[in-house]
Amino acid sequence: MIRCLNSTTLLVLPCIALFNVISWAAVEFTPIKTDILGPADRLIVLRKLDSWNSGHTERQNNKALSEKSIVFISSSLGIAAANMADYEMYGAPDPFSQQATEYSKYKCLDQQISESSGQTTRTVNLSNVAALISEDLLVAKEAVRLHGKPSLMILAIAPRDFLDHYTAAYHRSRLAQILMTRQAATYWNTSKSIQENLDILICKIWPYYSQRVEYRDLLIKMACENFSRSESLFSATKRLENPAQKQTEPSKLEAPKADEKATQSTKPLVLTDDLASEDKLVKFDNDYRGRYLPIDSDRWKLEMESLRSFTQFCNEEKIPLLVVTMPITARNRNLLPPAFLAEHMKAVNEIAISSSTKFLNLMADERFVPSDFSDTVHLRSDGSKKLAKIISAEIQRLHLL
Repeated sequence: MIRCLNSTTLLVLPCIALFNVISWAAVEFTPIKTDILGPADRLIVLRKLDSWNSGHTERQNNKALSEKSIVFISSSLGIAAANMADYEMYGAPDPFSQQATEYSKYKCLDQQISESSGQTTRTVNLSNVAALISEDLLVAKEAVRLHGKPSLMILAIAPRDFLDHYTAAYHRSRLAQILMTRQAATYWNTSKSIQENLDILICKIWPYYSQRVEYRDLLIKMACENFSRSESLFSATKRLENPAQKQTEPSKLEAPKADEKATQSTKPLVLTDDLASEDKLVKFDNDYRGRYLPIDSDRWKLEMESLRSFTQFCNEEKIPLLVVTMPITARNRNLLPPAFLAEHMKAVNEIAISSSTKFLNLMADERFVPSDFSDTVHLRSDGSKKLAKIISAEIQRLHLL
């Protein structure tokens, strides 16, 4: 008995419990929460899923089953499209409010479908800021796991969704880690790699393991600030844009106020219906140049395989899928090497054909003009309503509902 109690094995569980309590306290009750978690918009899709789950259960209880359900998944391009169209037509959500960040409807699309086909639909917009295709796939799986099969799934994509230097590595974002842990039926799946299984296992034991990338980035940031260096290409660009900031000693930087710390992680997604100035367009060019270039071929291939897996998942679940390449301006497309862009569109088209997936290519569609965009990629209200009308017509033409 004494030997058993002295066993180090018995110390593992209390140590894990204590480690979790310390981690939770550090994140919840110290300023490190803002530094570790950063902007909360990358995880808001989880709240959208949970909110939709509550509404779905309520509608089932009320037997409101005659309406068709549509799941719309995209990046901030899809958020802008739904929010700006609905704001123009219904006066909500206010683009500058927190409601816009968590808005998960697409009433304009539902109305267009109703007018063209007479069908009643309810679209849930599970788009997420800076989403990659691999994350879109996890969101789609979570939606089906929580709610069952929708009547239709729409995946709206753009080139950035396959290659973004400003996002975490493949399956390393906190969102991906959380969703992978939620969806893991067992602690060890032989169909997954050893690394994926270890990540899921440790996340189940120590939930804050999913934040390891943020902890690493925070340590890098602290070290770079201490030695007055830039921690990333993006921050280096900002330093060049603001040379005065480079001269500032870290100790002299003004610390954020308490109320600023409290709101920084919940800063709303700012959308606008105004045409961007040339200065703003230049900043967008620089931002997307950093996201696109140099082309990360390995990442692109992984995300392209995720697109293939997305189509396979919908085929296996017998869920109709419409893949839409979102319209973006020629100015943004021209940031990509022409040969790569041609290869990219060829690969997307081949995946759609091989999986018998319906494909709507609007990336360079001439129906969208520069005045339809608030910058080089995000649609204004006029462009957003135009998009809903085109998608609705395609759904009716292909008899997807």
